[in-house]
Amino acid sequence: MQEIIQALQPIFQDVSRGVFADMFGKETLIQSDWETVPRLMNACDCVVSLGHCNGRFQGVCTLGMQQDAMDKVFAGFEPDIQIDGLGEVANSICGQLAAAPKFLEAFGVLEQAPPLFSMGGAMYPRAFGALGHLSVDGALVVFGYSIRDVMSAPTFLRRS
Repeated sequence: MQEIIQALQPIFQDVSRGVFADMFGKETLIQSDWETVPRLMNACDCVVSLGHCNGRFQGVCTLGMQQDAMDKVFAGFEPDIQIDGLGEVANSICGQLAAAPKFLEAFGVLEQAPPLFSMGGAMYPRAFGALGHLSVDGALVVFGYSIRDVMSAPTFLRRS
């Protein structure tokens, strides 16, 4: 999986940059520190996690921003509307990834779940992922994407 995530890094970068630039009409730059990591962590004030899966894979796309960056990108909106807006950005990024031929070839069609919000960081299951930063009109955004094979629940947790 590590090799697949590494090979998809340019797609993660292009899609995330493109969605922010298109949605906000602001200069959006890829920072040079993108890497493949064994586990995603996001210590930002505002974090959105959007899960998706199919019968073979389960994954998560995460976006995080500090509150001052949220105030800059989502200027004039209350914090609850700002985090909803970040959720819409994550939803758009996942939709664009789902349409990317190389992503589809690697993982197939993935069904999205509603976004989950955290006001104070998030840690994710151990699964290789892409982790990097974007600059949206000077405001830092943390992007993460990880995916792994579907894990079955232990027998004692399964419904009969």
